[in-house]
Amino acid sequence: MKRSLIPVLILFVGALALFAAKLTIPFNYAETPVDPGALSHVIALQAKGEQSPEKVAMNFLFFHGDYHGAPEWIQVSSMKIDENTLRVKVYNPRCEDDSIARSIQRVYLRRDESQRWIPVRQEWSHKGRGRFGWTTEPTT
Repeated sequence: MKRSLIPVLILFVGALALFAAKLTIPFNYAETPVDPGALSHVIALQAKGEQSPEKVAMNFLFFHGDYHGAPEWIQVSSMKIDENTLRVKVYNPRCEDDSIARSIQRVYLRRDESQRWIPVRQEWSHKGRGRFGWTTEPTT
């Protein structure tokens, strides 16, 4: 009897772990095209003075956006991909949107020959009304 419960218990715990993971971390991201206007904007800002990759990513993401500057609750982190490439993750735990509660945007920046950080790729995932956990599907 005990031997037959072990596989069931393992499956139950595994399913519970997947359920919890889906609620807490995104499993996939959708890519969005790099906005040429925002790209020009961050290149011009860097011509005025050096900026950190995190600051470049924030200026890129919030260019002509809903916020006038990044809200204080935004969390930014970066990870080195290789010598000249970084991934900056921008987590918004409380989006001011009717259908999106949380979002994560990732901006990949590559350092060019002039030592400027250039956004080369942008990805996103969000949690919101009408969807279970993190998703790249539209919310309602």
